[in-house]
Amino acid sequence: MEHITNLKKNIAMIIADKTEHIPLLRAAIAKIEAAGAARGAEAGRVALGRHLALDRALGGGLPRHGLCEIVPASAGDNAAASAFGLALALLLGAPGAVLFWVYEDFAVSEAGLPYGPGLWQMGFDPARLVLVAAPRALAALNALEEVARAGAGVALGEICQRRGYDLAASRRLKLAAEEGGRGCVLVLAAASGTGPDFASAAATRLEVASAMSAPLAPVHGRLAIPGPARFSVRVLKARGEGACAPPEASHIVAFDPSLGCLVDAFPVAPPAHSQNRPRGAADAGGRYAKSA
Repeated sequence: MEHITNLKKNIAMIIADKTEHIPLLRAAIAKIEAAGAARGAEAGRVALGRHLALDRALGGGLPRHGLCEIVPASAGDNAAASAFGLALALLLGAPGAVLFWVYEDFAVSEAGLPYGPGLWQMGFDPARLVLVAAPRALAALNALEEVARAGAGVALGEICQRRGYDLAASRRLKLAAEEGGRGCVLVLAAASGTGPDFASAAATRLEVASAMSAPLAPVHGRLAIPGPARFSVRVLKARGEGACAPPEASHIVAFDPSLGCLVDAFPVAPPAHSQNRPRGAADAGGRYAKSA
């Protein structure tokens, strides 16, 4: 930490000096970012699943110590974003760890409180859940920062108003998570549809939309019911070595409570479009259409 303090002093001196020293300022900032990357590499990453395509896009999973942002793809995907944030928090936490869910009061008015049977279905004991209500987004961010810094459990935050969440606030959350030695997940419900458009210090930002779940087999002649929830995830930001995720790529994943991790909903690649198939297959399709 001493070398970072010295770099900050040098930056202050450069700013107070002439503009010709801007290249020196850029070099000092690069050294600070390199030091932060080194600490992140020492902490390692947490794989979200087994042979998961999303893990490969993230460069091996989520950083063990750091800030991960979840943004819904649209206003109707807030519940999916919250559920996916919960899944990430469970994967980042140690077995049996307490989950501190810090939320803005307005979030409860919009989506309600966490549902106990739903938590059980995800393999989480509601007795290990601590709910922290805050009247405003800024108060929720402050409480989340204290939880992350304490490192007593898993920190999950949810705010519906992005007012007050800027580059400085995200930087404080990131440093608090690194200091506490825990990951921190923040669901930004107010950022629906604007995921790529704002700056923050988070190492990872994921856009989440709800996806159609596979129905369970009917029992005793009853109608089939929806199976485990599925999520459509896009990687909007991923810092770290090996991260390679084009923003247009979507990953359809589901949380498997029996495995305690995410799984690819479609492990087999879908077939190619008809125009990309061999000529023989296309001709056969044409002959079938004519005979019909």
